Amino acid sequence: MIQSARRHRLALGLAAAGSALALAACGADESVEPDDGAAEEAAVEEEEDADTEADSGGDGWNKAEVPTDPPRLDEEDLPDEEPDSEQELSDQIAWAAFKDVAEMAVVVDEDADWQCPDIEGDEGEQVTCTVTYFGEDYDYEVTMEGGGGFIVNYQAELPEGPLVREAAEDAVRYSAEAEEVRCDMDEVVRTPLDTDDVAQCKALDADGEELDYTVDVTTYGTVTATRDH
Repeated sequence: MIQSARRHRLALGLAAAGSALALAACGADESVEPDDGAAEEAAVEEEEDADTEADSGGDGWNKAEVPTDPPRLDEEDLPDEEPDSEQELSDQIAWAAFKDVAEMAVVVDEDADWQCPDIEGDEGEQVTCTVTYFGEDYDYEVTMEGGGGFIVNYQAELPEGPLVREAAEDAVRYSAEAEEVRCDMDEVVRTPLDTDDVAQCKALDADGEELDYTVDVTTYGTVTATRDH
């Protein structure tokens, strides 16, 4: 369980505020529409597989440029489906849940799904939303704090989230300033937030020396890498 909840504030439009104040907010399945271009998607996947094979040597090292910043989600990669303030409260909070999971993963899952049950917005109301990410379901625990007029406040906790190998490796690259990295982990690992030693990794420095690194996940889902001494 994360040690501190994230506090959120939503601005409601006229229609959404009216329904929230009338206790008539209803949920919806805010999922990404599937891509009908199966052939195009398959071609892209083949190209990505080829790139991965080219960048990964027989010794297991994965090579990429050293990032200039720690791993962070590029919000431009998010699907263009963010609900506006006129939509139902449950839709808006479901999107926030999806975004929080995506921020932890750093990599966007195009097949992700996010949904919340009906949320009326009463102070003290508790609901659990669900985000499906890389085939795993993650709970998003919401406690409404009430509000007034066009503002609704709530706290949200994400007990577990996805750690993606790509993000872990980039965290090591950034810390070690090394291009060649390998992590002893699956492509995606389910982990509680605020957890140390989620994955063990190695970086290859300019002199060919292998450096040991530990990947941790902070209270807020940030991926960090620390050199072992």
